[in-house]
Amino acid sequence: MTTGDALPAAIWERPHDDLPRLAYADWLDDQGNASRAEFIRVQCELARRQADEPPADDPSDAPRLVLATTAARLAKKHGMGWRTHLPARQQRAKFHRGFPAPGPTPYTTAQFRRLPPDAFDAALLWSVRLAGGAGGFANATRHPEMAGVGALDLSGSAAQLASGLAGLRDSTAAPNLTDLTLTGPGGSFGGLVDTVAGPSLPRLSALTVGLIEIAAGELAAMLAGRGRPLRSLNLSQCGLTDFALTVLAESLRCDGLRAFTLLHCRDVTDAGVRSLAAAGWLAGVRMLELGGLTLAGDAAAEALADSPHVGNVKYLSPGGSRVGVAGATALARSDTLRRLHTLVLPRRAMPAYDLLRTRYGDSVHFER
Repeated sequence: MTTGDALPAAIWERPHDDLPRLAYADWLDDQGNASRAEFIRVQCELARRQADEPPADDPSDAPRLVLATTAARLAKKHGMGWRTHLPARQQRAKFHRGFPAPGPTPYTTAQFRRLPPDAFDAALLWSVRLAGGAGGFANATRHPEMAGVGALDLSGSAAQLASGLAGLRDSTAAPNLTDLTLTGPGGSFGGLVDTVAGPSLPRLSALTVGLIEIAAGELAAMLAGRGRPLRSLNLSQCGLTDFALTVLAESLRCDGLRAFTLLHCRDVTDAGVRSLAAAGWLAGVRMLELGGLTLAGDAAAEALADSPHVGNVKYLSPGGSRVGVAGATALARSDTLRRLHTLVLPRRAMPAYDLLRTRYGDSVHFER
């Protein structure tokens, strides 16, 4: 095997590791392909920065803006040529860490089970959305092609989701899965804790759960420290309570969080947000979205404003809550919200606009 063959093979074998990609970039330089080499290096550094410092559109991060501009220029000039090996429907795929990264691709479970062994060979870490029958979910998530999937979105009934998670849990088919999205019909089902906390998803670092009820005990077991620390956690309409947020505040797997979203958990009050504001892991969070917490108000905003752990938060949204002038004033006078560049508030806080603008400039937005 030549070096030109061995280096790409190493990239496909270790898709999460930048070292083979950078070694390939050095080889490309030696072959006179400086543009491709530069593109790989720039995108690897850009991905690292975006993972460590979300959100991606932070206007204060000048080095990242330079990297993004360089990558866009190179992709515009050479991108079509770098995609020629992809299937026709992926010819407009975006790039990630120097290589084509196809966007979310929908499959029925029957379609996925019929995929040939080389279906995902053309690109790294595909993003897949699955829909289908209950038995089909289990067979699909056990399919060998799951090894090429980096992000998986499962949406369906409780039986379908339980079946899909059982397929993941009972096999080693998804060693490269980093992002898992689960959307249910409401209510709860078995298998969520064992899958998320178990050994079958060793690289899971981003979890989104919507319309699935999660009890405080389940949340504690899911985030107790087994498995890789999460970098992103999104919990929407999960029936969480103030006690659940107390549990969440003490969760070891949240220690690496960079983005945390809690949406439409209508039983969460000021007390729950106070517990969250005391969480030490908030020190690493850059994006904090607490939307639709209709029982949380000014006391919740005051707790966030006074928290010693929010110094790295860049994006903060307590939108859809009862935060008003008092809470907005506390946020405007916070000693710790030093890096904030986007603040989204309910319209009831608008009388505090002048004070907020004095502190945060054009970073303040109100819900429509």
